[in-house]
Amino acid sequence: MLEIIITVFLGIIIGIITGLIPGIHPNAVIPLSIPLISIYPPYYVAIFLLTTGVTNSFVTFIPSILLGAPEEDGALAVLPGHRLLLQGRGYEAIYLSVIGGVGACILSLATLPIFAIIIPTIYTIFRPHTHWLLIFVVSYMIFRESNTSSYRKAFHAFIVFILAGILGIISLNHMDSIALFPLLTGLFALPLLRQSYKTKTTIPESQTSEISKLPLRSLLSSISIGSLAGILAGLLPGIGSAQAAVLAQEVSNITPHQQGAIENTKDNTKSFLISLGGINTADIIYSIFAILLIGNPRSGIAVAISELIELSIWDAVIFSVIILFASLLSAFITLKLAKLFIRKIQTINYTLLSKLTFYFLWLLILAFSGISGLIIAFFAMLIGSLPQKLGVRRTHLMGSLILITILFFMGI
Repeated sequence: MLEIIITVFLGIIIGIITGLIPGIHPNAVIPLSIPLISIYPPYYVAIFLLTTGVTNSFVTFIPSILLGAPEEDGALAVLPGHRLLLQGRGYEAIYLSVIGGVGACILSLATLPIFAIIIPTIYTIFRPHTHWLLIFVVSYMIFRESNTSSYRKAFHAFIVFILAGILGIISLNHMDSIALFPLLTGLFALPLLRQSYKTKTTIPESQTSEISKLPLRSLLSSISIGSLAGILAGLLPGIGSAQAAVLAQEVSNITPHQQGAIENTKDNTKSFLISLGGINTADIIYSIFAILLIGNPRSGIAVAISELIELSIWDAVIFSVIILFASLLSAFITLKLAKLFIRKIQTINYTLLSKLTFYFLWLLILAFSGISGLIIAFFAMLIGSLPQKLGVRRTHLMGSLILITILFFMGI
């Protein structure tokens, strides 16, 4: 028991580190965990990877919201999260994502016995039709930009989606998953950071204690939507947390800030962040339990765990307890770190910080992805600047991942 507790805390520590450093995905820990096999039994290494992934799903929102430097899981959080930061509500943005993550953890684990019965059938039915679901959602996304008098914005949204999609196809076919960092950083983080330091953005004094309340019904609805979308991402091949976020956002009409359009309501922004937090956590949970439910691990960490141990129903019970403990502790630590970083960020020159972060991300892209990564990031930054200029939602930039998923399921 003591060994398991030590392993859980070690995984939480590494999960915090990977969550705070832009560009470090928890999958990067997998090669580093190989030497642990010679020291610890494979079962403990599996627990280490599990807690690392769960913790990362919470902490990753700190750099996404405060710096605009996202992983795939937190790319869309840059949109409403950074806007709340500029309103002095950065802590609230992180708090909402944490609430979503904890709620999704509890709901996902509570419904696991039910899903264990119905998921194999649902998986068999829906998997061949995934592309039609995505096509419907994308079409709705694009045509929602229009009004009764003009389809110009819909055309602009279509152009943004297609350009991002083509870049995603070229990037991922050329560099596989290693292209995700320069691709998403270029689409979401670099344009935002460049705008921040060029317009000399300042961060107002943040309220770290006052959190505006969301109606209970909206709270539960947001958590449920995030959980279901995350479960979908954890089970269906080709559907990641980013694609699931777009599905949840469009189907439920939970939308982040729209560039060049009327501001969305405060409750919609909060609901979106709660749902996104839920998606991240539910995704990592069900990507691992997919080993049992559909016989197919659905993430890098899940694949590593499946190779380390043969997951049984009893293991799933133990893992559920560990996931719940790691989630609650990670939520607490994330909020404490968020308060600390927000206090620090108010005492420094945010324009300078944005500029330094901008160039630091270029260095990380070079280090992790080489010259090819720099080229991808450059073109991604150009495309990522289009939504603001054309007055359409940045969400269409997720075409970088959605288009290739649609083509995959169409067999193209």
